[in-house]
Amino acid sequence: MANLPWEKIEAVISNAAIRTCLLTGPPGTGKTTAAHNLAAKNGQAVFSVTFSEDMSAQELIGHWIQGENGFKWNDGPAISAWKNGGMLILNEIDKASGSTLVELYSILDDATVAGKTLSSGETVKPSPKFRVVATMNGDAADLPAALLDRFQVKIVVDMPHPQALARIENESLRQAVANAYESADGWQGLSFRDAMAFMALLNAGFDVATAALAAVGPQKAEVFERIMDIGARELPGK
Repeated sequence: MANLPWEKIEAVISNAAIRTCLLTGPPGTGKTTAAHNLAAKNGQAVFSVTFSEDMSAQELIGHWIQGENGFKWNDGPAISAWKNGGMLILNEIDKASGSTLVELYSILDDATVAGKTLSSGETVKPSPKFRVVATMNGDAADLPAALLDRFQVKIVVDMPHPQALARIENESLRQAVANAYESADGWQGLSFRDAMAFMALLNAGFDVATAALAAVGPQKAEVFERIMDIGARELPGK
């Protein structure tokens, strides 16, 4: 079964009934951008977290800080999003581990039961407007079952947004990027971000070889040079 096209992805995650959403798929497909766009559409403040294996729970929930009159509690992004009815964007959620993983279970709990007493003694519950979009480049099945179960929808985003692809000005390169994401083996290392960096250097006046080496390095530079050569040979009169 094919994955959802972008128009349906946007329709699903925009639905008011969807409070927690997981977007998976290769890099450069616009998963995080989709979350930011949704927040802008809803007029929500964005609170963003990028997980790593050594991230602490305090970075997610909050901690005490030294103030002028002693220590005071400082809310972390998850609790700030709860209180403000904001959009909590959880990047690289598959990297969450240890204490952060434990805290995620309570942050992502169903709205009817979610609640938490902070170290400050304050008890908080999520605002009805609170929403979560989590992203990862791997397979959702790699997440702990208890974490995966807390997401109402789990969507594979396997293709950059059409509007994003349209920003790649060179037709041959744009098609090559689209083909790379559509290939039977999935994304093959020719990413949207690589193409945009390459085009930016070309537009700045650099030659193809220099732009390719600077944007993607020697391992992939030849691919970009070959694509541009094919595109040049396909021009009228060639």
